[in-house]
Amino acid sequence: MDTSCITTTSERDPDAEETQRLTQRLTLREDGVLHVWWRPSTVVTVDDARATLDASLLNPASRRILMSMTAVTFTNAARRAICTEQEITAIALLGEDPVDRVVAAFADNASHPAQFFTSEEAALDWLETFA
Repeated sequence: MDTSCITTTSERDPDAEETQRLTQRLTLREDGVLHVWWRPSTVVTVDDARATLDASLLNPASRRILMSMTAVTFTNAARRAICTEQEITAIALLGEDPVDRVVAAFADNASHPAQFFTSEEAALDWLETFA
């Protein structure tokens, strides 16, 4: 069950007046894991990455993050922000295929534990080891 939900939106869609497209959803789960989901085809910017890292402060005792990142890309600045955040406990990157694994490779040298998964259950089991 979700205990907190934060959403961010992109700029206005030029094809549809006054509408905004959901690009990111952040949910703090009951187990303390922050689940961040990005819409496929999103380019994750440093501002998006910082919003995720800031939201992880909702559970300061254990800053564990599950990133659902199927078919997204990260700017270099977003990659640096995610990899160099010192107070993160662990990040599980969740994707669907080898392309997502290649995109997630930036986290291989992060300053905190980070691992790629194709199974949400396996990712959450791994994050639980850091509780």
